[in-house]
Amino acid sequence: MKWSCLSFVFVISACLVGCEGVAWKGGALRGDAPRVGAWPFAPREIRVHPFTSIAYDKSADLYVIEARVELLDLNGDATKGVGSFRFELLRSLEPDDVRAESRELMSLWASSIATLEDNAAHYDGITRTYWFRLELHEPLEANARLFLVAHYTDASGQRMTAESVLSLSGLEAASAD
Repeated sequence: MKWSCLSFVFVISACLVGCEGVAWKGGALRGDAPRVGAWPFAPREIRVHPFTSIAYDKSADLYVIEARVELLDLNGDATKGVGSFRFELLRSLEPDDVRAESRELMSLWASSIATLEDNAAHYDGITRTYWFRLELHEPLEANARLFLVAHYTDASGQRMTAESVLSLSGLEAASAD
């Protein structure tokens, strides 16, 4: 009897101690007050993915930026988001200068990922990036230094920005065909 009472007390103690860190799926740990914006997988950073490129669309007779953008969480892992993207294509007025003051705006685009349909239309599950086809209606000079600036604004109004230099190598031959 003595051992059974002692083991009963031990089992109950182990359950109480072990349950201290248990939480319902998606909920806070017991004793922790939920915090607004505490979801650890929410986007915290944006990156223009290296797969971003400029291509020539022969059927439409124009250049297209195939922009790929990653949203990253606190751990630096790719994640999805809800909000909107704005893209700016900037041209450097001085080819070797990277200062923002020496750039002019060439084109501007906006796209929403606020609904499930928008997210599905732009998200590529294989590369874990958002994909946008940005049409350029201005001619491109072969020696131009171009910068794609991506802005992401989430549903709470938090803004993130990333930029990438775009290469025009190989496009002269593509547009001449």
